Amino acid sequence: VDLSQVNKNKVGTYPVTLSYEGQTCSYDVTYSINTKKQYELVTNSSSLKAGDTIVIGNKDAKKVNGDFESKYLTAVNAEFSDDTISSNDACEFVLGGSSSAWTLSTTGDNPKQLGSKSGGDLVLGGTTGTFTWKITCSSDSWSLASTATDNGKMYFNSGSPRFKCYTSSTMASIEIYKLVSVAKVLIPSVDSVYGEKDDTF
Repeated sequence: VDLSQVNKNKVGTYPVTLSYEGQTCSYDVTYSINTKKQYELVTNSSSLKAGDTIVIGNKDAKKVNGDFESKYLTAVNAEFSDDTISSNDACEFVLGGSSSAWTLSTTGDNPKQLGSKSGGDLVLGGTTGTFTWKITCSSDSWSLASTATDNGKMYFNSGSPRFKCYTSSTMASIEIYKLVSVAKVLIPSVDSVYGEKDDTF
């Protein structure tokens, strides 16, 4: 196997040649970047500060919050391992304000704040609703509640998978996770095969 032309630390396409008993088979291997985000369970709300990036999860269902839709946050799959999760599909929120009244803003060029209305419906942006939140958490209990009591707390609805506020609920509890790392991983893929090759190679 000739791997001499492959630079595994650099994005690009490289030829790889296999030789066996006089026969050769060559592949074009392309290395591309895959970004992998990792989040860690928040076990003490006092560790949170303005500028932190968080997501909302439910480890039993292996779900994390996705994008805002209508009046709730969608639920997307994530990889859960002990007290960490990996996901590139979560909708992240950046903390602003202070512990007595956090704001949750989406990332990107046009950030919008997550809010809630009386009864529990969520809103994203605009001026109708309450856009401040109270976060409390310990080693085994988490709460993301609107500062307006009538707007309820965030729960996970397993029957119709989504994250939403409810004022009185038997829905599943949530956990809060904080972004701790963004890893860039080189992923190889085979683009084409050329050269001589038979069924026994």
